[in-house]
Amino acid sequence: GSPVTFDFGEGGLVVNEIPYAGAGVGHQVWPAAVALALFMRGACGRALIEQADASCIEVGAGLGLPGLDIARRGAARRVCLTDKREALLSALDVAVAALDSVAEVSVKPLDWMDLAAHNPGEHELVIGSDICYYDPDVLPLADALQSLAARVSLIAAPSHREAVRRLEEVLTARGATVVNHMLVMVSDDVSAAAGDDDRADGVASAAHQCLTYLHDVSFAPDARQFTRLPVAKTAPLGAGGGHTASYRVLEVSWPQLPTPRGGGGAHNPLSDAYRTCP
Repeated sequence: GSPVTFDFGEGGLVVNEIPYAGAGVGHQVWPAAVALALFMRGACGRALIEQADASCIEVGAGLGLPGLDIARRGAARRVCLTDKREALLSALDVAVAALDSVAEVSVKPLDWMDLAAHNPGEHELVIGSDICYYDPDVLPLADALQSLAARVSLIAAPSHREAVRRLEEVLTARGATVVNHMLVMVSDDVSAAAGDDDRADGVASAAHQCLTYLHDVSFAPDARQFTRLPVAKTAPLGAGGGHTASYRVLEVSWPQLPTPRGGGGAHNPLSDAYRTCP
């Protein structure tokens, strides 16, 4: 595969992209996966998994960047990476084998649309990026999040994605609490300066190595803590040649769910961790 290095400040995390054939759209790292990984490194993402001592499952993981990063830094005690395509599962196995992690990391086949394959309540946290692309994805994903019965789910997507807005409506109508977190990332147009137009709109372009600004409008104190990270190139941002991309992360909680270890009650401390983030 084609290796892509993501520098999150404590050494590079290498993800190997693979051919499209057999892997489908999961063959490469998409910008929403980077956005989700960054969000989980912010104050609110850290509080969520630290306060819960979370067991995390990534659904539709593709190459698994967010889950691999959570596992590598030991932010969750257990991380399960899932997808339904054999090529992607093989790529995840290779990535996990090369990972230096104190967390318990596993790779399992899972089609999140197959509700019969779910183990409700096994994981406190569900994450997914760019898995709600078209309107036909909305109801199956809402069913899956409800069936997986995690106390909190985080779904990342480009902010303009209409299907995600519809997902929010469906989940809210079903009684879930949904909080929108909006992130804006700005990168230097290093690729253009180098005269390299190959994959200019892809995260994996080696030239896209300078993320100069990350802003979560809900929790501004984290706004400028990330530097030198890959980011997708999108619309021009003025004379400086920078590019901006915006993403949303849906935080979904089900207030009446039992705890994963069999306790009862409606209180959801994971959501409280978000509400009280500095």
